[in-house]
Amino acid sequence: MGQNGEVAVDVGGGGGNAEDKRGSGSASAASAVACPPADPQKPPVPLLHGFPFRRRVYPANAWKLAPRRKHGFHRPWHLLQVLSWLLFLFFFLVLLLILAPALPLTWEYVTYAVVGVGYVIMIGSNYKAAITDPGDPGIDQPNVNIYRDDGVPTAKCGVCDAFIRYESKHCKSCNKCIADFDHHCKWLNSCVGAKNYPYFYTFLTGTLAMMSYLLALCIYLFQESYAGEDRLARRLDERLNGMPMTNFRAAVGVIFFLGFVTEGLLLQLTHFHWQLHDRRQTTYEWILYDRKAMTRRNVLSALRAMTAEAAVEAADDAEDGAQEMDAMQRSGYSTATTDTTATRSTAATDDLNRSLNSQPPPPPLEDAAPPPEAPMEEPPAAGQPPTPPADPPPVAVASPSSDALSLASDTRKSRRKPPLG
Repeated sequence: MGQNGEVAVDVGGGGGNAEDKRGSGSASAASAVACPPADPQKPPVPLLHGFPFRRRVYPANAWKLAPRRKHGFHRPWHLLQVLSWLLFLFFFLVLLLILAPALPLTWEYVTYAVVGVGYVIMIGSNYKAAITDPGDPGIDQPNVNIYRDDGVPTAKCGVCDAFIRYESKHCKSCNKCIADFDHHCKWLNSCVGAKNYPYFYTFLTGTLAMMSYLLALCIYLFQESYAGEDRLARRLDERLNGMPMTNFRAAVGVIFFLGFVTEGLLLQLTHFHWQLHDRRQTTYEWILYDRKAMTRRNVLSALRAMTAEAAVEAADDAEDGAQEMDAMQRSGYSTATTDTTATRSTAATDDLNRSLNSQPPPPPLEDAAPPPEAPMEEPPAAGQPPTPPADPPPVAVASPSSDALSLASDTRKSRRKPPLG
């Protein structure tokens, strides 16, 4: 195994002498892949990971070689986790050293009590949420279904090689299956599941309450700096070593801005988890449902676009038909003209048929006289040319009247489509 955790594979006869390569087929097959040493030397674990720090990089499809995380304080720590610790310390010092001393004496003691109780709840819930192992109990006993007697639906995890609850999910960051997986929290550097979700939600609500109290103090002191400037100035002289009023207002403004941003994020996250709790749903299930809903919305949008395109095409066809009808009407081609032409065509056809039927019919075959026998022609004399045959008599054919011909001509003209425009 290399320094980066890669397993060395030696396929073929790259090394060794000829005697080592000879032997039975099983021996050669066993020696084709070099097994890693029994106790490989692990690379050093970094202190932090996350932007701008890099996480440990493993070969492709070998991320399961990463060590299984035990809890949120297991190295490497995440950058957001360290940032949360710094924010806790910052707001704690601000409340005790700047805001509380500027209050009246009674409210100063009340603030000390509120901050003490609030920070005990915040730090305690944060610690319990991070230190509690949210893993599925089935991963401690590989290839053993501990839920068989309980009748709980289970699934087999190929990475942990264990039977887990159907609601559990394998987390790549922690490299273990989490019971009733909700999400992987980078602020805790641990997964949130069924075991530590109550501590996580307690941490959210406690932090939200502390930030609300901090914002209320900032609003009160900022208003006091204008309405009761003299009283506040005396308290600043006595307890804050004569801090100028301008500097105090600037400090309160910066604290209010940071607290307002933190309060907004916490309020949104707390409200989101309250909705999930009301729906009996986890964050992971909500993400899957949102993806399905997004796919459904995309399909509906595509269908609406196709329907709108078909409607536009139909409107264009109708407009083209209307323009063509207008052009035909402007050129003098109308329905009335067409009907009149059709009537004249029918009359012309009837007149032509009457003209043809006015001729006498030929006599029947049984009454007709036999044709006269042609006289026998004498052969021409020697030296004379033969006599050509006589032409047949012309046959008289009845011709239609002039009115019928003119009507037929008009009929052919009416069938022609007039030019547009």
